[in-house]
Amino acid sequence: MAGSIKELFQGFVMQGMPRIEKAVVAETEPIRMVLVDDPKINLSAASLIIPYGTREELQTGRRFWLLSFGNNNIFYILDRAEE
Repeated sequence: MAGSIKELFQGFVMQGMPRIEKAVVAETEPIRMVLVDDPKINLSAASLIIPYGTREELQTGRRFWLLSFGNNNIFYILDRAEE
């Protein structure tokens, strides 16, 4: 496991260029998000990195910016997106 956020990002960048995606929260328990540009892609807790303090903001229908790593296998929640 990476010792810091910097090491985590460096490891993922080596696997391919990250992309920014927009997703909407479809369910909160368990957490499930859907990509806005490709609603067929469902993201579960296993593929999401949720920063400390962000879980409280994850409410159904809210949109977030995600940083996609590792050929769209891992997604880091960056910030809320405009509704």
